[in-house]
Amino acid sequence: MLLVAVVFLCILSLASSKGAVLSPQFGFATCFIPGIIYALMYVDKWNLQLSGYTLFTIILGVSIFITVSTITSWLCRIYKKEKLRRGRITEGNVIGNVNDYITQWKLALIIILQLFTLVSTLLFLFRNFGTDLSAAMMSFRISNNDITSTNYITLPGTIRAIRRVCLASGFIMTYLFTNGLVYNNKKNRVAELLCIFLTLLNSLTLGGRGDALQLITAGVMQYLIIERHKEGRKFIKIGNILKIMVITIVIIATFAQVGELLGRNMSFINFNDYIAVYLSAELKNLDTFIRSGVFGTNFISSQTMVNVVNLLGSLLGNTDWIHNLDNPYRFMNGYSLGNVSTVFYAFMYDGGYIGTVIYTSIMAIICQIIFQGATNANTEKKISLSVVLYSYVWFTVIFSFFSDKFYEIIINTNFVWMLFSWLVIRAFLLVKLK
Repeated sequence: MLLVAVVFLCILSLASSKGAVLSPQFGFATCFIPGIIYALMYVDKWNLQLSGYTLFTIILGVSIFITVSTITSWLCRIYKKEKLRRGRITEGNVIGNVNDYITQWKLALIIILQLFTLVSTLLFLFRNFGTDLSAAMMSFRISNNDITSTNYITLPGTIRAIRRVCLASGFIMTYLFTNGLVYNNKKNRVAELLCIFLTLLNSLTLGGRGDALQLITAGVMQYLIIERHKEGRKFIKIGNILKIMVITIVIIATFAQVGELLGRNMSFINFNDYIAVYLSAELKNLDTFIRSGVFGTNFISSQTMVNVVNLLGSLLGNTDWIHNLDNPYRFMNGYSLGNVSTVFYAFMYDGGYIGTVIYTSIMAIICQIIFQGATNANTEKKISLSVVLYSYVWFTVIFSFFSDKFYEIIINTNFVWMLFSWLVIRAFLLVKLK
């Protein structure tokens, strides 16, 4: 029933967005399908009999996202027509491809900064956690699980700030690289690819895979948007679909191995179950939580706005406000289910069904506005931060089947630093220095 309902909503999202497969509503609806299909193999293992309330929650959330996105898209089109009527939309003065205006020495400086950050981070890990890199990365992650713990160890402020700039530069570099691929401009291609590779290494050095996965996902979306601007297509070409499938298969096939290299012990679980935990167990965890029937909490204990509450607690000196996400590890019939429960867990935890409607609507509005900006961008002649921003946000949309990535990543001071870094990097790359 859930599979049929979500597939129907996917088709509806295409109709509502006039066939735009890159739209946030299509991504939000589609992201649940692989997990639902894979979960069919674990009905007996996990006793996966979803309650009617769980079905209602997921269908309600996806429906709200599609509906609000459609309304927001309609309002954005009206606003665009009004700007066109008043003559407020102008093109830039740059002629040719944006890669033609990026000089080699600027990319060389970014590469040097990436290398410095990589070496500094590794030295920090070796100095504090030993020379076994995998063990050191895992020890660092454990020490950072509880910011109120006496064992809490964090990166020095200088290294942390430079890492943010380096990670931000990766999204600009993927834009320039994919732009060159689409418009067949080979200038700086090797340097840009080296920058991307170093960004991936820097993102992995602290034991997490999320930043690297987000960068790869952003690169795919940037390529598709830039190609759409060039060719005017709303649908993805078959060749690109095959490429995306290959990338996805490679990521899934190497996901566990990369985890082991980063210090995670995977010996207790086989590959199929491991993928099921990341892809489908969220449904069982959400169902377990919803069956408890305990919804709603105060703002201080919020899961959706945890970063805002923790920031306020830090600024006001009230450590009682600072808290971690309350999503316990769950097991069923001896099988590990992890501790993630789809995007709707946090919404239900904080405000029940009303919270789901409100938080889903806010997310849909923001994502749709950013998407509209990306579709109206000039991708050939500029470093379009609208496209970069949507590629960054799109990751949080399509991983809604996993957890509340949107509010965790976007409603966060790190995101403010990311935006600021993009502005600085773009200015550095495009401003001509004499």
